[in-house]
Amino acid sequence: MRGRRAAVLLVGLLAIAGCEERERANPFDPSNPDTGGIPFLLDARAAHGRVDLVWETGGISGIGLARVFRREAPDGPIVSLTPGGVDPALLAYTDQGALDGVEYEYRLEFELSSGTALPTRWDQARPGPEIPWVADSDGGGLARLTPDGRDLVERIERGRWFLDLAADTVANAIWSADYLAGKILKHASDGGSASVTWDMPQARAVALGAGGERVVAGSFGDGRIEERDADGRLLWSDVTGLYLEDLIVASDGAVWVGGRLAEETGEIQIYRDRVLSARRPGFGHPVAMVEEDRAIIVLDARKGSLFRFALDGSSGGRSDSVLVDPRDLCPDGEGGVWVADRGRAALVRFDRELKESASVPLPGVLGITRDARGGRLWAAGEEGIHVLDRAGSTVSRLALGPRAIKVELLYRGGIR
Repeated sequence: MRGRRAAVLLVGLLAIAGCEERERANPFDPSNPDTGGIPFLLDARAAHGRVDLVWETGGISGIGLARVFRREAPDGPIVSLTPGGVDPALLAYTDQGALDGVEYEYRLEFELSSGTALPTRWDQARPGPEIPWVADSDGGGLARLTPDGRDLVERIERGRWFLDLAADTVANAIWSADYLAGKILKHASDGGSASVTWDMPQARAVALGAGGERVVAGSFGDGRIEERDADGRLLWSDVTGLYLEDLIVASDGAVWVGGRLAEETGEIQIYRDRVLSARRPGFGHPVAMVEEDRAIIVLDARKGSLFRFALDGSSGGRSDSVLVDPRDLCPDGEGGVWVADRGRAALVRFDRELKESASVPLPGVLGITRDARGGRLWAAGEEGIHVLDRAGSTVSRLALGPRAIKVELLYRGGIR
């Protein structure tokens, strides 16, 4: 937690400081080089329809009351949530009046017995129904975040390498592909133990059909694909012959699979009614696919290009820009896509004609997901999680290691 980590450090400073250093160690001392006299002792944690506040007192004695203040960001009128104050030793307060989707800022004031008021810095929180899940490809397991992406709620399946996620917004569950352990897992939206698990060596990708009744997963090493029901019972399988990178279930029910055949060649395979119905060669290294506006858009990392296909598999064009090290893409909600390009250290937007229309600097980006309800972008990468507005400006960020690679969103109450 942002505030609590800072407070632990400050308390430690107070404990070791001698008399001559005590004023400098005081987090509320204007001459304190770390805080400037206004410390981060408050952590505002967003939830659904509320914001939970936790704090420390920074080792200051003689505090009689703590008062909680709120304003709508960035400079709305300041409202006192606790006019009579609260016992500072409680170290917590919940704002039950916070509205989903509103950006708030919170501040504490500690009132000393002398009557002096000591304010903390403002801390932001945006409550909402979102339940963001993050896959980590370097041992970090699965992480669940607050709705605004500013705080870590929990980690599960630590020490494992997850390469893909799929959100079942009907059953409110998250599916994941664990490459290192070779498993496909299903967890409830709030975590806990996996409710469904099946073995798939070098599990690389997982996708859901409409309604979540069909779960399709793929293996990198042997190119195997499997279709199972929501309880993990095997319905069908095949071996593609690919070093499989991604797969999706299109809106017409077809399964699209992409990957490499050899070092410099790849292809797309299309399955209809569980039968391989078409192959599309001519790719270098297709790494990701999405459906947008009833078209399939394929990202080819080796050729640095996007390719559009109609749902029947016919070609619909190619992008004009050169991508350097693209890793992932997501629909932009307007017929185009956003691409996470690690090589260009940017998110790159393409319109429905696959013309580059915008670029947002973002070093180390590896994965990109769009919140279809709110329009915000969730980017994962070597610098953690960034949440961006529709225009691509960062509204919040969270340092989350070791190597966040993908975000998927669920919603309280299974909201689609």
